[in-house]
Parts: sequence; structure tokens; C-alpha cells
Amino acid sequence: MLRLPNHPLASSNGIVAEHRVILYDKIGDGAHPCYFCGSPIHWAKGSRISKRKDTIYVDHLNKDTHDNCPGNLVPSCLSCNQKRRHDAIQKGEKIIIKPTGSKVRAFPKICHYCGKTFYVPRHLLNDPRKGKYCSQDCMYQRTQRSP
Repeated sequence: MLRLPNHPLASSNGIVAEHRVILYDKIGDGAHPCYFCGSPIHWAKGSRISKRKDTIYVDHLNKDTHDNCPGNLVPSCLSCNQKRRHDAIQKGEKIIIKPTGSKVRAFPKICHYCGKTFYVPRHLLNDPRKGKYCSQDCMYQRTQRSP
């Protein structure tokens, strides 16, 4: 939260969320299309963000709510924002950074060879062929030991 009494989105006590300031500075005032569905939406000014469908909600593309880089913030309608919110990465959660730079939630698994805990993305949790070993060394040790 930032104290910016003269900002157009500031509440009566001059407080406004940092991600709202950054996106506002990026796209400006007025109506904008929802990044996801294209519905026309506009800024709600003041202390309370409207629960109306046509209000701008700031969405984090990489789902990391602490990453307020301008390129990561887009305008979103209430419906699209709520659909994506349940999957957002929370502070303190383990993450994996993909080669593209996007972040995904990481889940613990136990190495089939050494027994150490390591982390994989959700899609590898139940894959019987992938995500079995914590490293290539363990994978090679296991395959060399097998008859």
C-alpha cells in the first residue's frame, strides 16, 4: 500500500494499492478491455473497489501477487480475476521458474533412488514416467543398478 493522497485512485485517507498505481500509470484513466475476455471495464476510485462486473481489477499474469512489474500487470474484470485468483502463488510457497520466466507452484515428491524430497510442477505429481528422481545422477544410478 502506498500513501499518495493526490492519486486519482486514492481512498479518502490517501492510501492506494501499489499494483493499482503501477497499472494506472501504464494504461491511464478511462475504459479499457479486460485482458482475458475483452469486456469493457473502468477504474473504481476511492477506498472501496466495487464488486460490479465492469470494474478494473489488477491481474498478475504470472500469478505471483508480489511481482508488480508493469509487464506483469493487466486489467481484468471481476469474473476473470476471480477465476484466476484461486491459483495465484502465495507468499512463502515453493515455486519453479520455467525457462520462459513464468512461475508455477511446486509440489514435493520423494526421489525413488535416494529418498530426498524435491519439488516438481503439478503435472508431474502423478506421472509414472517423469519426476521420479531428484537429479540425473540418481536416475543414472538407479538405471545402472537395475538388472
